Amino acid sequence: MMQKIVQIIMQKMERYLLLPIVFICFLISVFDFFGALDNISFISVNIPTLTLLLSSMLGIYIINVTYNERNSFESEIQRAIKSVNGLDIKRFENKTDMFKHISRRYKSAKDRVDDLSWGCLGDGEALVRTENEKRAFADYLKQKQRCATKEVEYREVMTFSSPERIERAEEMLKLNKFSYNLKGFSRADNKMPRLVFTIIDSSEVIFVSYKQPHSTEGEIRMSIKHKELVKLFQDYFDAIWLSASLIKEKNEVDTTVLEDAKQRLQQTT
Repeated sequence: MMQKIVQIIMQKMERYLLLPIVFICFLISVFDFFGALDNISFISVNIPTLTLLLSSMLGIYIINVTYNERNSFESEIQRAIKSVNGLDIKRFENKTDMFKHISRRYKSAKDRVDDLSWGCLGDGEALVRTENEKRAFADYLKQKQRCATKEVEYREVMTFSSPERIERAEEMLKLNKFSYNLKGFSRADNKMPRLVFTIIDSSEVIFVSYKQPHSTEGEIRMSIKHKELVKLFQDYFDAIWLSASLIKEKNEVDTTVLEDAKQRLQQTT
């Protein structure tokens, strides 16, 4: 509040001091040009001195304004830097690098993993084509199982667009681990592009924007570490978790969703 009052006072002082100085400089220049000051010896003799004095005052004002504007600009920059403080973004140029990164984070996870693995037509094994991608994907699935069997709470939400996804869910259920939890949606629009992401320890979100089955061009794979951004993804996951159907939570198991998905897929084949 005090800073704002000082700012207002300074602005008014600038207005009331600067205008008279400019006006006086203008009058002296005009009167001197027409010789109106020749009879006033004090002024006519000291015109260079007066001009220098007034110019100095203007110069001091300009320097002061420039300094304040620079400080204000630096403050804005510092504010901008603070707003992204702690932001760590990593872009994955290919699926191999992404799967390897997730595998490493599975190994280092300490508290909880939240995994939103929407399904789409042509996902899973069909998404990997090169030998490097296949190896990285196989290791990703292995590390996922290991992560779910250690003292880390693992929450996963799935949709079931293919028999492979149902098999993958059943493999996870066979682990019969208290820490692994699974919910799902039996029916989903498989053609709708979805954002797939995994949150590690509520501190990092790793996501990929699949365009399957339409295209794979321009798919974005990224990891972000930032408290507020991760919180946004966490809130979205929590909302989906609450609305999804239970398949396994702690010791409670209900495979109705999987059975419904199996029947639906059999009917479409």
